[in-house]
Amino acid sequence: MEKRHCVKSLLSLLLCMVLAAAIALPVRADDGEGEKVIYLTFDDGPSPYTAQLLETLEKYGAKATFFLVDSGCCTKELLNAMVAGGHGIGIHSLSHDYGKIYASEEDYMADLYAMRALIYEKTGVRTTMVRFPGGSSNTVSRRYCYQIMSRLAKRLTREGFCYFDWNVDSGDVSDCRNTEQIYQNVIAGIMEQQSEAVVLQHDVYPCSVRAVEQILRWGKANGYRFEALTSEKLVCHHKIVN
Repeated sequence: MEKRHCVKSLLSLLLCMVLAAAIALPVRADDGEGEKVIYLTFDDGPSPYTAQLLETLEKYGAKATFFLVDSGCCTKELLNAMVAGGHGIGIHSLSHDYGKIYASEEDYMADLYAMRALIYEKTGVRTTMVRFPGGSSNTVSRRYCYQIMSRLAKRLTREGFCYFDWNVDSGDVSDCRNTEQIYQNVIAGIMEQQSEAVVLQHDVYPCSVRAVEQILRWGKANGYRFEALTSEKLVCHHKIVN
């Protein structure tokens, strides 16, 4: 009888603990639904199509983020138009030559700081935002330096940088001539996310740039905001495999 009473008391205590824990859980003000934010990001530019892209973004009051390379279109005027439009600018690579930048940590960091200096020279912005060529999960870097991505990810953090991957791939590298497919890829990817979507596109492909207006229309109609990334806002990281 005494044993049964002890078991009953223990069960009552456990029930009280569970209820107390449940009450202590935070309740989201939006009833569990996350913010509906889309971060459009563009790699490998600027290009001859970037000015058109900026006009489209301005038309819809949308912000985006550009991870830049030292292309022939990387002019002071175009980069400052990005800044004036409230867009984010980050470092992609000076050369975008995988064999050079992933040969060693020092080679990568030299490329990174050179591109950072170029952006600062043209805009006065000392950006800390970075996107690795191929993303942090790339495996091509194994050809040049074993486990370099693991080391670089830690080093960038130590040196005050913030790197971004993506959770929605437009597929514009493989479907660079198919605007409708790029649009469908992006919308499907956004819908798979709970709330915040970081979309990978490349403004060097005219079909990808043309798909942006469709994406903006769909996003606005479905209650999304289009914002620029910042080092404080959102970090989207892949699993590093090298």
